[in-house]
Amino acid sequence: MLGKQKVRGMNKELLIFLSHKKGDSERNARRIAGDLALFGGTNVKVICSANFEPGEQWEHNIRDGLTKANWLILLYTGPHTEWDWCLFETGFFRALMDDKNPWRRLICLHDPVHPVPAPLRGFVSVPATEDKIFELFEDIYSNDPWKLSPLIFRDNLDAVRDAVRRVRDACRLGGGPKYNLQIAPLINIRIKKTEIPDLERGAVPVSTPVTGEGAWETVFGKPEATAGWCWGELTEGVEKISAWEYQICWMMVEAVRRRSVQFPSIAIRVSIRGAEGTPDIYRIGLRRVAEYDNDFEFVFVLSRIRTPFEPSEDDRETMLYHLFNMAWHFRRRFIEHHRKTMEELAALRGSMQATGRQADFVVDLNEAVKTLRVDLKSLEADAQVRGLDRSVQIRRAFDNAERGKLDKLLDIEWPPLHRRLDDAIRNENPQPAEIYAILSEMEPINRWFCQNAIRQLSQIAAELRA
Repeated sequence: MLGKQKVRGMNKELLIFLSHKKGDSERNARRIAGDLALFGGTNVKVICSANFEPGEQWEHNIRDGLTKANWLILLYTGPHTEWDWCLFETGFFRALMDDKNPWRRLICLHDPVHPVPAPLRGFVSVPATEDKIFELFEDIYSNDPWKLSPLIFRDNLDAVRDAVRRVRDACRLGGGPKYNLQIAPLINIRIKKTEIPDLERGAVPVSTPVTGEGAWETVFGKPEATAGWCWGELTEGVEKISAWEYQICWMMVEAVRRRSVQFPSIAIRVSIRGAEGTPDIYRIGLRRVAEYDNDFEFVFVLSRIRTPFEPSEDDRETMLYHLFNMAWHFRRRFIEHHRKTMEELAALRGSMQATGRQADFVVDLNEAVKTLRVDLKSLEADAQVRGLDRSVQIRRAFDNAERGKLDKLLDIEWPPLHRRLDDAIRNENPQPAEIYAILSEMEPINRWFCQNAIRQLSQIAAELRA
């Protein structure tokens, strides 16, 4: 793993102010910020001019950011536009550079075809070539005085070179919108093309670089303006991510393999370990995919949602509603649809082998099992969102007379069936007859929850009518 793990325990923190023009350079500036901070965890923070929207505190916030910054990096894209405000920022920062602040640096990061503007000559020029940008990374992570993560050049050199190339490419800017207003946080996940098959196992590689826009880091319990994280560190401290991480992986796999996504958004519960208060519920959707020479960039949008998914401590009606809803979905999707599919495949196996259509049968079976696996993870994520992963809430919803049966189902009968189903659909040689049998064993448990949840909901409804 990269970044925070290697700088933990250090007191140094590098704050970079990234100055750039509004409009066509905003998105690329954020990408540059994310890659510069990618290996620093909480020890590297990057403030982008794009993060300050015009308003009462606009100039004050910029002055405050410049005063606190150790470095100012001007992203200079050429003489074709007005640079008055950026030159004010560099002039303000230049006035802070004296013998008492020996580590302040003013850096002009520019496309090699455009020379450094006259007001900045004499300061550090970094043309956007791989060699010069690599030296910039060395100044952040390997050289004095910051030396925030020197081991990345030994342990993760390929990841550093990938980040260097992304910074180089982002400095070659074209036209774009005059103004962008980002309402919901965006998360950019960059996956190498060679890692796409790994996503099919349902886990994002821990070293995957993640950047974003709009205070996206705080969703995962990380400080704002840390700009870039690796997936393993970003999700450290977030509880129970496997179900929704699996679905995110399949969105990315589908987008690459099919150039479309059947279900491009899901609801997720983000629970930060040790955090006080109610976990936040979001809808995360795949917004766009960009293909590069060696990797794909997947852009997800996170929208916080208000729903009746969070029951109060004694809100039996809400919990019973969720139980019936989930039991109904399980019956329609798993007991009826998937069980019937597996029954048909089990019946067809012999005839398809006899007629030489074994290869077609394997394709159909694997596709059916994959769909079942994705649906099961979707169900687990939905259960988390609705609070059904906490058995104490389920027990409170039922009458005392049902507690004995309920405990038997929750603690004794259901867990081994769930494990057997999970093992069966993960098997390299899945057996449709086995999966059919497991779903058949689940059917009476599902029926019990459907019947009892709706019966007790009806009793509550009758009490409300009275």
